[in-house]
Amino acid sequence: MVMFQILPEYLKLIKSGEKKAEVRRYFKDVEGKDVGLINTETGKLELVISIGQILSLKYLPQDELDLVLDEAKVSEEFRENYPCNYLYMITETKTIH
Repeated sequence: MVMFQILPEYLKLIKSGEKKAEVRRYFKDVEGKDVGLINTETGKLELVISIGQILSLKYLPQDELDLVLDEAKVSEEFRENYPCNYLYMITETKTIH
């Protein structure tokens, strides 16, 4: 299973259902597959998500990119420090106990 490291505040948003997509700088072919989310602070697997579509954001005009990242609940600080090249749409979540 592919694993993504993720900040705790984004984990909370995904768990609550407020965040329906995850942004990555790289492409992984995980469409239709499960992906584990590891908390960057604890190093523990906390959530498994199912990925629907993967969208490339590389060639979007800035205004459209901003709209997509706003919908994905990606903070301005994160955008400035991390390349947001691909959007992984979340179709299902499974909490790990």
